[in-house]
Amino acid sequence: MPVDWETAAIGPGEIDLAVFTYDWDLDELSDLDALYVQHRWQGTAPAGFAETMLAARLYVAFHWIFSGSASEDISWIRPHLDALRAEALRWNIPAAKAMLR
Repeated sequence: MPVDWETAAIGPGEIDLAVFTYDWDLDELSDLDALYVQHRWQGTAPAGFAETMLAARLYVAFHWIFSGSASEDISWIRPHLDALRAEALRWNIPAAKAMLR
């Protein structure tokens, strides 16, 4: 059972899932989300689960951009901005096509 003490807090488990899978291939995330739902809720996700996961993944990307000492280094920030754009595109958020070019 992994424990991440760096930002230990009480919060939604979906944030932990987003942290642990932050740099995973987006194609693998839907299968992982389904496994998470199966084990946590016996296969039936609560209403709004998809939106909660989106918010958690966006939160994690923003967290990594603004929490590090290298937050002004564009070469360090670029992968996190790309992750934000990829999530926005995956969820068909209209502004994603124009953002972060």
